[in-house]
Amino acid sequence: MPGRHRDLREGACRGGAPLLVACTQEAPLFREIAQDTGAENRVSFFNTRERAGRTARNQDPHAKIRALIEEATIEAEPTGLKTIESSGLCLVYGAGQQALDAARMLNARLSVTLLLSETSDIVLPSMMDVAIYSDQIRALSSSLGAFSVSVDAYAPILPPSRAEQQFAMARDGAKSDCAIVVDISSGTPPLTGWEKREGCFRADPKDPTAVTRILLEA
Repeated sequence: MPGRHRDLREGACRGGAPLLVACTQEAPLFREIAQDTGAENRVSFFNTRERAGRTARNQDPHAKIRALIEEATIEAEPTGLKTIESSGLCLVYGAGQQALDAARMLNARLSVTLLLSETSDIVLPSMMDVAIYSDQIRALSSSLGAFSVSVDAYAPILPPSRAEQQFAMARDGAKSDCAIVVDISSGTPPLTGWEKREGCFRADPKDPTAVTRILLEA
């Protein structure tokens, strides 16, 4: 580098103000000079040559170059972050034996509550390892880690009724929270826009392959 050009660069680094270098090709040299002059924390780089593209013949390129330089000086605000933590509480909603089998499979890794929309054909296990309720979901909202559920006809299964499938007196308006929802019910989905909700898994109960897939995903 000619001595005069190096002097100009060293002078710029000693100026005390932030220094924006419009050439990444010269970055190694400028960093060396900046380190020698104690300005390494004040120097930044951007590439004008490759970003500027071409300018039509006889058109003044200075406006484009100026716009690129001004863009490089903009300090973007950091994107907001949201911490999502799953407690492992999983709600399984569906009908009959299929829903019970799905809940017991998930219960090996998650803490599962089963909401049965239909109870007539279930065969209860000898050991009740899943909390079972008979009800209909009235409303389901939110997403992964913070689902809120409101149910009607809410009735917990009675412990002595292993073979008879008896449930306590039903009541409406029961509410609870969970982190994950597995919906294998038929009819209208209880959660609007469930496809876009993280932590909500839904499959047609008539499609065993789809049901197995969402259980693995959950």
